[in-house]
Amino acid sequence: NTSVRNATADFRGLVRHFEGVVHHADIAKESHFAGTFDIKGIPAWQTSKYVIGVEDLYLPSNDILALTDNILHEPLDGKVRDIVSRAKWVSARGTFGGYLHNFRVVGNVGSGEGGLSADIKMAKEEDVRHRLQGRVKTSRLDMGELLSLNVLHDIDSDIVVDGSFGSRDSGGVRGDVDVDVSGLGLGNYRYTAISGMGHIDGDSYYAELY
Repeated sequence: NTSVRNATADFRGLVRHFEGVVHHADIAKESHFAGTFDIKGIPAWQTSKYVIGVEDLYLPSNDILALTDNILHEPLDGKVRDIVSRAKWVSARGTFGGYLHNFRVVGNVGSGEGGLSADIKMAKEEDVRHRLQGRVKTSRLDMGELLSLNVLHDIDSDIVVDGSFGSRDSGGVRGDVDVDVSGLGLGNYRYTAISGMGHIDGDSYYAELY
């Protein structure tokens, strides 16, 4: 069971249009949350419109593991648990706006081993395909520590994705990925000004660095 304590919140509206503000809530042992939500269309949740704002979320690793165990009713895979533990803690701020199959997410995530920011849009193109566009920036994200790879250290990068995905019969994953790395710790050295591009088309992949 997960405990929620010291919660202050305001709610208003009807089932079909429900909105509210969680000013503060303590969760599990050391976690806390504050945010807003505005949901239109319930109980038809699959076609409802959601606007959700996370103003302050903090989760230490032990709470993340406890929460996922409670939700999934079984432990996470051992490798995933190790990554969560090495992250030490996670904090987040951001917004989700739109529908389940047509939305935009903008936010920042921090951890004990660095952070990232993201701006991601997904839209349904056809019955079996979705378009995905987005940008992710990492800041001193220590992938080596998270993945337990001694040779790899922190990375500062800017990744832009523009593509689509669907079933294998509809073409699988197609799209372009551009990467700019302003800093990468590898072994005893730190490398800068690395750029790359890649193209995915179903089962084929092309990439180059420059």
